[in-house]
Amino acid sequence: MKDRTQIVMIVSSVAALALAAWLLVPYLQSAPGPLTEIYFVCVATGEVVELTVDEAGMIPAKNRKTGERTMVPCVRSDDGGYRAAASYKQLLEGRLKDVNRFVDPVTLEVLSKARG
Repeated sequence: MKDRTQIVMIVSSVAALALAAWLLVPYLQSAPGPLTEIYFVCVATGEVVELTVDEAGMIPAKNRKTGERTMVPCVRSDDGGYRAAASYKQLLEGRLKDVNRFVDPVTLEVLSKARG
């Protein structure tokens, strides 16, 4: 009788684990993975590119074409444009101030034409 009880407990446990796994699979498949690519804007050229976290390294990130560290993270706006990430406003007003021609320092909007 004791053996039978143990077998029932083991089978019940395995069934419960299988049911839990079956219920979690759809959730795990739809959950977003880690962020691997981020939009960056070059404040000197206005170019927007996607960089991986490894490519970006540190911020400001290095522009692949110019070799200068003039790239800051940006997000896509509802209107289809881009805005520099707000957390980098101080960087735009400080270190990148002299080379920033394409990000409005107030609105953080990425401009299609260089600012005066």
